Amino acid sequence: MISTVQINEKVDRLINALTADKQHLQQGLIRLTELRDYLIKNDPSSMEQMLKTIRSESDAHLANEYTRQTLRRELAGVFGIEFSELTLVRIAEFVTNPRKHQLLEKRRELKGLAADLKVQYQATAMLIKESARLNKLLLNSLMDSGSDSNVTYNANGYTSRETGNAFMSFHL
Repeated sequence: MISTVQINEKVDRLINALTADKQHLQQGLIRLTELRDYLIKNDPSSMEQMLKTIRSESDAHLANEYTRQTLRRELAGVFGIEFSELTLVRIAEFVTNPRKHQLLEKRRELKGLAADLKVQYQATAMLIKESARLNKLLLNSLMDSGSDSNVTYNANGYTSRETGNAFMSFHL
């Protein structure tokens, strides 16, 4: 039988892991905003630097994820609940204040941040998609590619491009 003190220690460690998750989500929101700025400014070197930073921090996030899942498994065993059914609300049912309040507050904060992250992600995805579409249109107009309407035939039956339609000519 595990003591209340040991349960409280595990819950405190879980709250610390949730705090790290909160910081990770906040950092994700900041990065999405920075990414949109870099896309608008067409700053690939800053994007590369951001990618390096994200990669370097991924191990710490994975370690925190492992810690949180391990604590959940342990608490599920202690409370006699299936791991898949153990939520922050369920854990809060087994502990007293101030831990109960902290768990429910972390849950509220994480839900809000996750919703914000989803909105910011969609905005960033739309910006990337629109940038790709505009780049394709620009490239097509510069290179006059994909247009069959500009092909003409001369009196000898040879094909030639209509002049003045493309920004760049491929003919010497």
